[in-house]
Amino acid sequence: HYVLVGRFLRDGLAHDQWELYPKDGLGSTETWVFSDGRLNRIVVNNPQQTGTIPGFTETMTNELVVNLDQRYTELLRLRQKLNDAASVDLEDGMVKMLAANAGYYQKVDQIISALGKSSFMPEFKVKVAHYPLSDAERTQLDSIDSLSNEANKMVTGMLESTQLRLLKLSDEEVLYLLTLVDTLNREWLKPMLGISQYYKNGVLDHIDRNKLTRLWQGNAPKSSFEIAYEFDQQQKVRTFNSSFNGIGGDNMVKELHALAESMHHELSVIEQKLNKERAQKEREQELEQLEEQLIARQTCLNNSIDSLSQELSDPEKTVIQSIKARAAMLLSEYSSLEDLDQKPAQARQLISCFPHMDSLATEVAMLPERWVEIQQEYRDDVWSPFTAIVMSEEIKKRITESYQQVLIPYYLDQITNNLSCTNAQPLLQSLTSVHNRMLELKEEDTKKIERKLKKEDEAEVIIELLEIVPLFN
Repeated sequence: HYVLVGRFLRDGLAHDQWELYPKDGLGSTETWVFSDGRLNRIVVNNPQQTGTIPGFTETMTNELVVNLDQRYTELLRLRQKLNDAASVDLEDGMVKMLAANAGYYQKVDQIISALGKSSFMPEFKVKVAHYPLSDAERTQLDSIDSLSNEANKMVTGMLESTQLRLLKLSDEEVLYLLTLVDTLNREWLKPMLGISQYYKNGVLDHIDRNKLTRLWQGNAPKSSFEIAYEFDQQQKVRTFNSSFNGIGGDNMVKELHALAESMHHELSVIEQKLNKERAQKEREQELEQLEEQLIARQTCLNNSIDSLSQELSDPEKTVIQSIKARAAMLLSEYSSLEDLDQKPAQARQLISCFPHMDSLATEVAMLPERWVEIQQEYRDDVWSPFTAIVMSEEIKKRITESYQQVLIPYYLDQITNNLSCTNAQPLLQSLTSVHNRMLELKEEDTKKIERKLKKEDEAEVIIELLEIVPLFN
């Protein structure tokens, strides 16, 4: 949409006036005035703004000839920022025209290069000041670039964290830290990222680097900040003093490197604090969810035991009520824990434990019913020659007596006096296996076992003799 009219000398240096005309307008909108490759001024005249941008008016002791390309225009923009505030902004018209022109040349160059080696590109030349970077400065600038990029990742992670953005609504410290991060991002990081970009684009070789502090408001990066924020409908202000000592030397790159190190350090410390706050909140939320499950499990256990108790008599009723009491005591012990780090693991244990206690209560409640079943199973029809009729007779009495008089009391005593989350499941498994094993023994040859049971009243021994799943492995 523009036409560029300009001239250059035989050596390629831009000279005289380079004027930019809109295709559909009258008069130039930009005039770049050169003198033997040196830009004197840029005159801007368009509906949006009118004025003059100074060129290289200072004495240049080390002149260097470079291409009039995007790097040159980036240098001009940086010079504008480093000089006193200009009333006119450097626009993109000339920049876009030069880029479009280079694009056309590149297409032609691609065609010619296909026929053989060539370099058909525009090489409009201009003169700029040259302030060579020392090896030490390049090393420090490389470090600044690395530190700034790492800091940028930290800032992005903190400011864009949905979890932290929600947390700051209820946590003043998180709100303060995020406000501080936002301040450091604006006051330190963005200018440092800009300097890194200028360095990578080869622009810093052409400016007086002692002027780089002008990229900051007040012409110097701050070392302390007043952080203002609103929390709980109250205005708060806190002072943040950094580890940065401020600009005080004559080696500007070295000073900026110290700022980059301080910036990276401060943001790392803040990130650690926020991660700690976030982890603490995650633990609290996790614990809250676990405790909701825990209360639900205890309620289910209590309701189950209350329902079972209505149909039972002692000793089974007393035993399952002791299970309820034991669960309540375990929950009370949990609630009295002062170490919050221990609570999640303890809550999970109780959540897993209470269903075992519930099943154990159900198993105890079924004992009267199962005793009736066992008594029926351990009867055989026998012909009596005295009465001449078939009579029902109890069989394997030593086994059934050991079950009812030793094993069941033993299990009920263990449940009443020794129940814990550690043995709730083993008790359940062992008690369940007793009934199953009793039904199996009715069909087996148990003469040898019965002889051994004749004088035995130790529950652990009887469990081993009957091959019941042991309570304690």
